[in-house]
Amino acid sequence: MTPLSWRLWRLPLLLIVLWCSLLFALYCRTVQREDEYATGLARIQTEAFFSSIEHTRDWNADNGGVWVRETSVCPANPWLPEEERTLRAADGTTLVKVNPAYMTRQIAESFTSTLAGFRISSLSPKRPGNRADPWETGALLAFEEGRHDAFELVEPREGVTQYRYMAPLKAKENCLQCHQDKKRGDVLGGISVTLSAEPLLAAASERKRTTAQAFGLIGIVGMIGIGGATFQINRKKELAEAANRTKSAFLANMTHDMRTPLTGILGMSELLERETRDSRHRYLLANLREATDSLLHVVDGIMRYSLLEAEGQPATAAPFSLRAELEACLSPLRPACESKGLQLSLALDPSVPDRLAGDPFRLRQALGNLLGNAVKFTAKGSVTLRVAVLEAPSKGTEGLLLSFQVIDTGVGIPQEEQERIFECFEQGKTARQSEESNGVGLGLAIARGIARRFGGDLTLSSRPGMGSVFTLTAVFRLAGEGPLGEAEEPAVPPGAAAGAEGGIPPAPVSPEEAAPPDAVPPANAPRLVVAEDTAVTALFLHETLTHAGYAVHTANRGEDALFLIRKLCPDAVLLDMRLPDMSGLDIAQSIRSGGLGVPSETPILVLTATLDPGDENALRRLHIDGWLLKPVQTGRLTQAVADLLRRTENASDAASPVQTPPAAAPHETADMPPSPAPTPEAVSATAGRLPNATAPRAPKGDKTNAEPLPSAAPQAAAPAPAAAHAEAFDAEAALSDLGSSSLLARLIGIFLSEAPNVRASLAFFGEESADAGRLPELRRHAHSLKNGAGMLHLEHLRLVCTELEHAAATDDAGRVPELTRAALDALDRAVEALQRQGGA
Repeated sequence: MTPLSWRLWRLPLLLIVLWCSLLFALYCRTVQREDEYATGLARIQTEAFFSSIEHTRDWNADNGGVWVRETSVCPANPWLPEEERTLRAADGTTLVKVNPAYMTRQIAESFTSTLAGFRISSLSPKRPGNRADPWETGALLAFEEGRHDAFELVEPREGVTQYRYMAPLKAKENCLQCHQDKKRGDVLGGISVTLSAEPLLAAASERKRTTAQAFGLIGIVGMIGIGGATFQINRKKELAEAANRTKSAFLANMTHDMRTPLTGILGMSELLERETRDSRHRYLLANLREATDSLLHVVDGIMRYSLLEAEGQPATAAPFSLRAELEACLSPLRPACESKGLQLSLALDPSVPDRLAGDPFRLRQALGNLLGNAVKFTAKGSVTLRVAVLEAPSKGTEGLLLSFQVIDTGVGIPQEEQERIFECFEQGKTARQSEESNGVGLGLAIARGIARRFGGDLTLSSRPGMGSVFTLTAVFRLAGEGPLGEAEEPAVPPGAAAGAEGGIPPAPVSPEEAAPPDAVPPANAPRLVVAEDTAVTALFLHETLTHAGYAVHTANRGEDALFLIRKLCPDAVLLDMRLPDMSGLDIAQSIRSGGLGVPSETPILVLTATLDPGDENALRRLHIDGWLLKPVQTGRLTQAVADLLRRTENASDAASPVQTPPAAAPHETADMPPSPAPTPEAVSATAGRLPNATAPRAPKGDKTNAEPLPSAAPQAAAPAPAAAHAEAFDAEAALSDLGSSSLLARLIGIFLSEAPNVRASLAFFGEESADAGRLPELRRHAHSLKNGAGMLHLEHLRLVCTELEHAAATDDAGRVPELTRAALDALDRAVEALQRQGGA
């Protein structure tokens, strides 16, 4: 049974076992009651029989015996005194006296029923035939000890199972004339009644058989009903959870893929803005950056919501300073409040402890959304963050329930909208009509999800025109007295959480403020190793950090990054989370373990487009100094690197002098740009493998985004019509994007040199071995080829690779072979087009 099947059947099987156990217990109880009923009925019958005989004896004794005609059947009683045995009547008839004992024996001997019988017995009878048998002996002995009667179902006797009943005959006043040696109350003997058990047991067996059939039918119906219904519920639950996981994965992958081109757009626009002096061009670039920032906020909101939904584990518990985190939430909002004339204040109850343990990043994210909304929709008045203790830790627990109230004097929210705005992609009427709102309606959903992960909730109290009060409750633990661990918390700028959805993004830093004009770093500049496999991102990082005064060495593969780290012993390392041959975390692990011959405390900054809970935990475990989400802005990047190096210098007792990096080894130039700052062409040459470029623009004439979303990929195995009619190579668009014919030529050369290897890899992983175990590797190759094709505007190849990547990601093995053949054909067409371009 597969794990999925076991999950589906586990609860139904458990309920079926419980149902059957309950029915079996009820059946056993019913059978027991049937046996008790048969036994009780037999006892009633034997007791009634005994009572009849006893009353007959009493009547005889009360009358001093009876006289009957002497016959062969009823001769004189030899056990009476001779003078009392007979009496001659006046007509000469001889009468014999029948005393109670003689009468009882005579009736018993003449009783011919096969179902019942009785006899008189005693431990010391005058007549030997009345001597008790073993069962009767035991009963008579019990009577002498005070027992009132005896009843039992005895083993088959002469092939017949019998109920036996016996009660004592005690001496009464009228009995003493015959039993002169006894006194009143003595046990004279007893009357033993036998009753055949076969009729009663047969009737009970029939009732038990009918009961078993009824319980069996009830059991079968119950198992089908309970098991089937529970299975269907579990199945629908699994399908819903699978659909939710697919949705979350789709949102995460979508935002990841959107961040890649945004990195290039933001980075290139900042580089271009830094170099241009034309006022109109700077104005257009500023508008481009503003539009890109707006799109980035939307992507951030979707990404954070998808990650929050995907996180199954509870919130992390890192120690932090509450006051510092609250101030980090408020600081980015103060300029906006000052410009609008709003009063922004913090009301922290004195009973709230400062040192807590929890997830400060998620707390900042939730409060940033609430505070950002409050500032955005409040035109005048104030915004207040009030923090208080709702429930102190009880004995034996460390849980502290805190209340965070965001109080504003804004427009308020109507009652009918107050619950709806907490749903995903929902906004209030005021937010939809506001020109300031650029969110997608995820901020409050994210904040409520975070609150519930913290063991609390998010509620709202508001009236239109009277402002709003958002109350977020969360449970934290009291932190120990040790120092707060900086490595426990991701190094994200304080405004990052607020800028995603509903918050106010931090003010951008101009390229002129972020970097000095001189692009050549000084000889003693801090050495940085940057591992980034996407060519556009690598170019942006190299140019930005070089202008900031650092000696930058880039690598697009993990092995090359390891070589540079060993050789250069850098002052800091910037790692992309996912490289073609290994994870950036693997490189970080090698540094922290001391296996590269560099200090294990070398500062590490991780760059990633998405960060799931497993990655976040891995960053903390490896004591990563910080991480940045792509796309990275110039100001944030340079500030993060500067802070990283400054913290390292402050923590070091004696910082070692920075040495000039040695000359590059001969084989470095193939995969890595030499230092100092290389030309753009040289940086592009660092993409020794097929470049994982950003997603391209739409084809010429198409104003929409041509990059299909994974979940919207066509279900047919053949490429979509858009792919079938797309251009093999749009040289004009590629040249326009890259801005350099020499750079375009270098990239075409790299693509053509790697095309045979890429084709062989696609054929091996897709067409010849399309099993589930090969799909992840096929997906990686398709993704890499898609990005490379996108950068060079090989539109037909890009669209086909998008479909192939989606098929591999969704384990759609049935479509993989045909899509692989389509990708190979598109690759051949692309190579021909590029070769013609090179020849031209």
